[in-house]
Amino acid sequence: MASSPRSRLPQGIPGSPPQDERSYVGVPATGHVCRPNCPAAQRDGLGVRRYRTLREAQMAGLRPCGRCTPDRVTRQQFALAQAKVTLDEQLPAPDLGSLARAVGMDRSHFQRVFRAAFGMSPKHYALQVRAARFKAILRTSPSVTQALYDAGHNTPRTVYDPVTDRLGMTPLEYRSGGAGLVIRYTFADLPGGRVLVAATERGVCALYVGERGTEEQLLTQLREEFFQAWLMSSASALASHVAALHSQAANRPRPAAQLPRDFHERVWAFLGHLTGSAPTYADLAAQLGLPSEEEAIAEACEVPPMTFPWPRQAVQVRVSGPTVGPAMMRGA
Repeated sequence: MASSPRSRLPQGIPGSPPQDERSYVGVPATGHVCRPNCPAAQRDGLGVRRYRTLREAQMAGLRPCGRCTPDRVTRQQFALAQAKVTLDEQLPAPDLGSLARAVGMDRSHFQRVFRAAFGMSPKHYALQVRAARFKAILRTSPSVTQALYDAGHNTPRTVYDPVTDRLGMTPLEYRSGGAGLVIRYTFADLPGGRVLVAATERGVCALYVGERGTEEQLLTQLREEFFQAWLMSSASALASHVAALHSQAANRPRPAAQLPRDFHERVWAFLGHLTGSAPTYADLAAQLGLPSEEEAIAEACEVPPMTFPWPRQAVQVRVSGPTVGPAMMRGA
């Protein structure tokens, strides 16, 4: 039997929420359980009790508040999930106004809540999705020109522009697996998991996010993507990028209880494809085929899976000291 997402939660990770942190407020006087920011739970003179989970409050005889609906995905969470799926899948990506209208939000408010949740604007999120699509198509497309248009570029200029470049090398160099290039990489521990960032002299070429303890898996991704490059571990060359990632993570909502990333992403992808009104967590769990994981699904909906803006500044990579060549990496 597959293990529960909650049973796979890492313990004692720096930056993770305290084990006794409470997420719901019970109001015995009214018989309701509320979200912490619900006005109904903040009225003077009401004795309240905090609960870690909604189920714990319901077991105590409390009913979900009809005002803040703590048993249901919030409208904002639902809108962000729908926007994420749209940016992940629609080609070309919609503009800000069209995307905001599609999810039923004011343009400026949507921009603010999306940036707060994802750490970047919808435009920059779309650029990262386009870059990932371009990389995937480039390896099999008959030409670079065909690949860039198939990936959603309107002009070749955006492939080479420093503002929109996400390759860190020319398309032909990427297509060849980074043949002849030296790529330096390092790891960083962030609230969203374990991150590998890698760069050439031209700029950052890879940014992978995984769970803690998956360094070898992340390194295998780098080896497979740049199978002809010379790879070198160098924390000093990428120190400024790691510092920037830490700064971005510090200003973001923390991931929901450090849930396994694959589970977290599955919940958000499924939620983003739903139509109609925001579902209850119980309905969402049932539709996902995980009726016993309602609590974990509620936690997953709190914030999106952690993403990081692509570092823009150039990296000065000086080739000195030992490097690990392509043949050695394949045999490692």
